[in-house]
Amino acid sequence: MSKENLKKIFSEYSIKVENRAENFSESINRSPLNKVRTELSDLAKNHALIQEQGISQFEMPTGAGKTEAGLRYGVNNIINFNKGRLIYMAPFLSIVEQSAQSIKNVVGEEFCLEHHSNVVNDESESNYEKVQDETVLDKQLYMPLSYVTDYWDSAIIVTTMVQFYDTLFGGKSATICRFCKLIDSTIIIDEVQSLPVNHIYCFNLMLNFLSKIMNANILLCSATQPPFDDDTRLDYPIILAEKKRVIPSNEELKEQGKDLIDYGVFERSRVFPAWIQSESNEDMELEDVLDLLSEQMESVNSALCILNTKGAVKALFEKVKEKFPKAKIFYLTTNLCAAHRLDRIEEIREILKSIRKSPTYKQEKLICITTSLIEAGVDVDFDVVLRSVTGADSIEQARGRCNREGLLPNGGKVFILRLKEDNTNVKGLKDIYERGEITTDFVNRQIEEGQKPLNMRQLTEKFYQKYFLENSGEMVFKISIKERGKGDFRGNALELLSTSDSKIQALGNSDCQIEFKNKHMLWQSFRTASLHMKLINQETKSLIVPYRNEEKLNKLIRAIDSYDFAKVKKLIKRLQRYTVNVYDEEEIISCCSFADEELGIYILRSENYDMNSGIKTGSDAFIF
Repeated sequence: MSKENLKKIFSEYSIKVENRAENFSESINRSPLNKVRTELSDLAKNHALIQEQGISQFEMPTGAGKTEAGLRYGVNNIINFNKGRLIYMAPFLSIVEQSAQSIKNVVGEEFCLEHHSNVVNDESESNYEKVQDETVLDKQLYMPLSYVTDYWDSAIIVTTMVQFYDTLFGGKSATICRFCKLIDSTIIIDEVQSLPVNHIYCFNLMLNFLSKIMNANILLCSATQPPFDDDTRLDYPIILAEKKRVIPSNEELKEQGKDLIDYGVFERSRVFPAWIQSESNEDMELEDVLDLLSEQMESVNSALCILNTKGAVKALFEKVKEKFPKAKIFYLTTNLCAAHRLDRIEEIREILKSIRKSPTYKQEKLICITTSLIEAGVDVDFDVVLRSVTGADSIEQARGRCNREGLLPNGGKVFILRLKEDNTNVKGLKDIYERGEITTDFVNRQIEEGQKPLNMRQLTEKFYQKYFLENSGEMVFKISIKERGKGDFRGNALELLSTSDSKIQALGNSDCQIEFKNKHMLWQSFRTASLHMKLINQETKSLIVPYRNEEKLNKLIRAIDSYDFAKVKKLIKRLQRYTVNVYDEEEIISCCSFADEELGIYILRSENYDMNSGIKTGSDAFIF
């Protein structure tokens, strides 16, 4: 897509975005909360009109309307500086799905690509590198796969952290084609603190490269910014722009003679640690969670319970159904495809709205049991939230689903749960376990200091200090390789992409090293680094599931059978919300009604997809 075409598209988007902002500003039901949301959106637009490239911090409280403010920023930034594409990236599928829907609601679907699952698995391109015969290689490169792989030619790309990271560091042709689309772009990175610690240095350096060399304008979004720019503690910090804050602080606004932002409107709920309710101060069983839920449901009409694993969600869901036979009970995990989850979330929203409109309405109560997929980027408004202990930043996100619109006269309540190991099995999930332990430690310190409810701003800042800055030595991705005939290599990704000293030393004696240096102009080990730098260690497959899409599935199969790959590509885009990511196991493939291994397209049998709990097989093979 040419720059002229992009300019025309974003000119049309600008009209739609500004009309949306104006209508929201002039709304008759303009609450103090919506007034502040409008003020924040206006400040974001102001920054978009003065910064062409650089890295800035986009800090807005949960529930402040960050997605639409970010869209407004991106469109105005691109129009004002005649930039290229708008790239929106988030760490979790749930945020990507919700944000993509919000963006499409404003600008339409035609030039907005939602790219989060490799329905077509371009990983098979790595096999090309093993082929030495050029005739065979040429034949492979022009296989049907190359016609249906997506190369990010749309005006707006909404994608996941995994896809974005692969685009930055992957060595396949698809990722290289996507990488060039980042030139002169506006990039919005949501929930940037979710990046795994051992990838931070390479990520920081690449963002600096994108802004300084590729003229990208990058926004780092978070309710509380992680200290990735701390040049006193980090060896490779992010280099922020001169005007580093998209939303100026109240001190800056005061100096400029502008109205201050009333952040008090976002204090809509209080947070309590549930484990101090017990005299023995022991970790909780699921029965204890049920008791707490029962106690709270006596005075409220809706509750959200977020647990760390699918197993815990399923176990609690079954118990809640028995305990509350007259209530509406909802189950949400990534075992449901995106379209299914979005339908279910919309149903939840409608029930919550009816409850809010009739506060004395007691006949129906709603309880949602879910994994973390609902805690960020999902516009729902519950009376009470229960959250399994994890990072303080995630608890703050979950808090944003409690009394979101500030309509409860006494505010909402959030309870942090600490479940026994056998109920959550999180020790196998290292990151969740470590985050939970750090948060628990700082929560207990606040309890000892008599802080009740908890001070979440202080808790999050302390958590970041401990989790990130005290782990700065772990911010480089370590790589260990055994190569036959070439010696063992133990180093890290940063070294492979710069001096490659350890890789050269692994070649053997000094004569071998000198020969290598004389033979090669570039010493970096790009291929080795790209093969090992993965955000997710275990590869997954995207299965297309049967959920109200029978006609689309039949069209896809017919298009594949007739070798109409242009139509296949179009249908794959439409079916992306009907996919579930699973670990690459033979048992999963055996549950498919259709499988094209050449294209990497797999369709699940209808009997293996349950309308209540989603995908099901004999294997516990699903990603968390």
